Amino acid sequence: MDCGPLGVLDLLSARAGPAGKSWDWTTSDPYQRLLLTLITIFRDRIISGGFLTAKQLHHLTAELHEHLAKPETFVIHCLFFQAWARKPA
Repeated sequence: MDCGPLGVLDLLSARAGPAGKSWDWTTSDPYQRLLLTLITIFRDRIISGGFLTAKQLHHLTAELHEHLAKPETFVIHCLFFQAWARKPA
């Protein structure tokens, strides 16, 4: 039996069954555009850090904005999970 960090979660999941919760957002929800908001906040740092030029960042954010505006687009937030166990007697 693998008891590394992921092995323990695999073992617990196998015994208890997987359970998780995710949030998904559509075009009507402001959280769907959270990444665009963060890019706006950190725009100067992104450019000054040399990650992207202003032109590249503008192009990519315009593409993302266009993609998020499509009604069939939804965003899934990161998956949260908890692992519960009992201490052996």
